[in-house]
Amino acid sequence: MKLSDVAAASLIAGLFAVLHAQQPLPAAPANWTATVEPLTSPAATSTTEPQLARQGNRTILSWLELAGTHTTLKFAERTSTGWSEALAAASGEDFMVNSSDVPSVRPLSNGTIAAHWLQQDGPDPESYKLRLSWSKDGGRTWSAPLSPHRDRVQTQHGFASLFELPGAGLGVVWLDGRTIKPDAPEGVGNMALRAATFDAAGTPRGEVVVDSRVCECCQTASAATSEGIIVAYRNRSAAEIRIST
Repeated sequence: MKLSDVAAASLIAGLFAVLHAQQPLPAAPANWTATVEPLTSPAATSTTEPQLARQGNRTILSWLELAGTHTTLKFAERTSTGWSEALAAASGEDFMVNSSDVPSVRPLSNGTIAAHWLQQDGPDPESYKLRLSWSKDGGRTWSAPLSPHRDRVQTQHGFASLFELPGAGLGVVWLDGRTIKPDAPEGVGNMALRAATFDAAGTPRGEVVVDSRVCECCQTASAATSEGIIVAYRNRSAAEIRIST
């Protein structure tokens, strides 16, 4: 399914296609060769949660740098001469740090950089917000953080995947626990997969439910194809059967 109009929230659902089967990779040309070369990471010590993101010929590595209770989301871009200077996208005392739920810094085709991370929300360690910010000057300055989810429920919002939309807009999918009661036993209630879109200026364009019942703690992934954006996630049936879709 294709996304033809990111300005209409009702069309956001048309962005997603279900990934039912893996297609074989095309054969490499006969004269094609590959060279594996180790690279030194630009991250300092006391770091965690590395993530690579690519757009066109731009590749960015991001990571979390830990200093006591203070956490900083940093990134560097791979250039023809090596790694660029490491810059900070966000920092604070209230980051939610989880090795399974990794933040990212993603380049967009118009030169903008988008970042996402998790922020604790209330006393419950399982309650956290998804936060987004944009930079239009290569990561020197960033917009005020915002959340793609419009609810104010103190619950889980995480396992996000960012992707570019036509016109350098931004799309994001995430796991959302707003319908799960705080005192519900583990495994009871419906974690949902939600999506939101933003225009090139970072203005929200809408939020929708993609799937109302999914696995509570599995990562999402997204990829651009000739038919639009494909999102992969782990589904969850009423009988607790879970399968990647």
